[in-house]
Amino acid sequence: MELEEADRAWLEDNDLPRALSLLDGLIAREPGNVKALNFAGWLRTSQRANDELEFSRGVNELKAALAQSSDDHRPVVNLAEALAAKGRAREAVDSIRPWCEAHPHSQHAWNSLGWLLGVVLGDEQAGLAALRRHPWSPDARFNEGRIHLAAKRIDEAEDAFCAALGSFRPHEAWLHLGEIHATRGHLRRALGAFRRAAEVDSRGEYTQALHQAITVIGNSLLQQQKYFLHADDDSQLSQERERPREVPSRLPPSLEQLAMHARAVRPTVLGELATDCAAIERCAQAATLFPEYSDQALWARLEKHGPAPAIELAREWRSAQLALYEELLDRDEPGTRAGTELRLLRSAIAHRDWDGAFAALAAVDRSKEHGVELIAGLAELLGDRLQRLGRAALALRAWALSESAFSEFASWASAGGEGMARMLDVNRLRAKQGLAPR
Repeated sequence: MELEEADRAWLEDNDLPRALSLLDGLIAREPGNVKALNFAGWLRTSQRANDELEFSRGVNELKAALAQSSDDHRPVVNLAEALAAKGRAREAVDSIRPWCEAHPHSQHAWNSLGWLLGVVLGDEQAGLAALRRHPWSPDARFNEGRIHLAAKRIDEAEDAFCAALGSFRPHEAWLHLGEIHATRGHLRRALGAFRRAAEVDSRGEYTQALHQAITVIGNSLLQQQKYFLHADDDSQLSQERERPREVPSRLPPSLEQLAMHARAVRPTVLGELATDCAAIERCAQAATLFPEYSDQALWARLEKHGPAPAIELAREWRSAQLALYEELLDRDEPGTRAGTELRLLRSAIAHRDWDGAFAALAAVDRSKEHGVELIAGLAELLGDRLQRLGRAALALRAWALSESAFSEFASWASAGGEGMARMLDVNRLRAKQGLAPR
């Protein structure tokens, strides 16, 4: 009861003295109550950190919570942060390491230990060893990225931060990715990362710095006459990291069809909407993104104010624009994380070198781990790009390769549910082939 009352006193009433009074009474009666010790210790070390006596008492309470050998990892995390903030990271390591070793499956505790060792104390080897106890943890990958970045291992840092976008600090992961892209001179990728960082920075930790970086990069791209997305589209692109799994009922229009659609809609609207239609028609006809339309959402006014055909055109253009922009990024700002085979293939697709793309696809080693999955995904991407460009026969060839690889992958499933999930990819590719013009 006291624990719940203390929680309400703090969270609802912001009454720190009452919360601590309730917790102290509970601890006096139950000296081994881990939740009360942790709560009181956290309040004293975080809210009364400037009072040395209170801070010391809070540290002792957190250590007492650890001594109970419960499975609650929170005292570990709170003690690590409290002592590190006071420049006592080595003491924190000595205090929490025994608990971590006694609880090898506690990813949060090992993440705190790895952070103390690798980030705070600069012991790379020990820090990475602790973090790699749980290599699939986004939080561990975030701290791994910090260690690599401090050591100027840029490629390794990028890989870690990309895996850390679901961590407890996604805004900082995006921020560091933006810094990495900017270091390479990949300004469009940097802009997208900084914009995403600003979106998910809920506490506004980096608001001023991000706003400044976004403004500087945007102005630089405008001066260089390089196309870049409007912020709304950049946000959508950054979030579309997973392959769409649903079976399509129709194929998206080719760019030629989209240009015809824009030409048909243009006489039915007025003013700025007609201007937007003309711009979409021009880009779709040329299958390119012209710099004079940088930072413009040509679809937005049509979707908001246009009749039904204009709304449909807006949605078609937004999807096509993102595909063209990904092609632009692969061509002008190629990624560095992928292996040689993948980079060659994506480069060939971006440069519309179809013979080179199929040759690169054939060169992927199927026997390597994830080789068949790689072929399946990239062959689908190749088919999708070809379909957009009106190359129906080549698109069918690519999709057939993708379906074959996805089918092989599905046949390896060891359980019924897993096999059914993998068949979603097979069915999607079959649907695309069935919908394609012959």
